[in-house]
Amino acid sequence: MNYMFCEKCGTTICVEVTLGNFYSVAVSTLDNTDNFAPSMAIYTASAPNWAVFPEGVPKFEMLPPNLDG
Repeated sequence: MNYMFCEKCGTTICVEVTLGNFYSVAVSTLDNTDNFAPSMAIYTASAPNWAVFPEGVPKFEMLPPNLDG
C-alpha cells in the first residue's frame, strides 16, 4: 500500500492498494459527499470493536476474493 498525503498539511488523501490495483480515497478530502456511497468495507478485521458499518454493504476481513491478487 502506498499512502499519499497533502504536502502542505499532511492530511491523508488516498491509499493506493497495489495488491488489489485500486485507490481508497479519504472521504475527508471530498468537498461534496452526496454523490458517493461505500460499495464495500475492507480490512474490517483490524477495525476497532466500536466501528459501525453501513447496512447492506459487503464486509471483508481483508480484500474481497476478486481483489486479493
